[in-house]
Amino acid sequence: MLKILVTGGNGMLGNELKNHIPKASYMLGKNDLDLSNLNLVDNILPYDYDIIIHTAAYTNISYSENFPQKAFNLHAGVIPFLQSRCKKLIYISAQGKNYNQVYFKTKLKGEKLTLKRETDLVIRTNIYGNGGLVNWALKELNKGSKINGYTDVIFNPLSTLQLSKIIVESFQESGIINTGTKSIISKYDFLKILALKNNLDVNLIFPTKNNKYQDLTVDLKDKYREFNLIDGILKL
Repeated sequence: MLKILVTGGNGMLGNELKNHIPKASYMLGKNDLDLSNLNLVDNILPYDYDIIIHTAAYTNISYSENFPQKAFNLHAGVIPFLQSRCKKLIYISAQGKNYNQVYFKTKLKGEKLTLKRETDLVIRTNIYGNGGLVNWALKELNKGSKINGYTDVIFNPLSTLQLSKIIVESFQESGIINTGTKSIISKYDFLKILALKNNLDVNLIFPTKNNKYQDLTVDLKDKYREFNLIDGILKL
């Protein structure tokens, strides 16, 4: 029986992983251990895990910009400490592109630190699931409220269910795995599909721009795992 620790156990991905790795230990945010406090991590985090799956992250881009040191510690600085506590680290990353925002820069640094150990694995992805954009949109649409969707932000996201299956199947792999769907779409089109699949009024969704084109797609390079977007939405 593998001894597994999952960080970010109260997040979208962490909660889904509980269905796939029920006997793992789950770190439920700062109440268990503030991973951005490296002194605490060094003093408190136990040793001897077979695998640590590092899903914890400050996904709010503005938060990372406002607290860059905390973002660096959680996304990158903690990596050597996690590696010292396990035989294998699985690092859940973003799309691997060198954007200017602190979030993306620190995630990319986390990748580089992870890959210094040959046994470890970086999984690049964008996800949706029971939380974040999906929960907000469904809540507002169910109330009959109008919402906006960005037409100039594109991505190829996986559901947390699809990504969880990849993680469990990749315990023996190392290096980089890029994950995404066959569909590269805007956030606006994603919301329309979400509404249709839940029998909600797509006319409540209005196209808008964030005035800064963003390509959040995961690059098709290295090892790549591709899924169907609709399959993931149907299982929400």
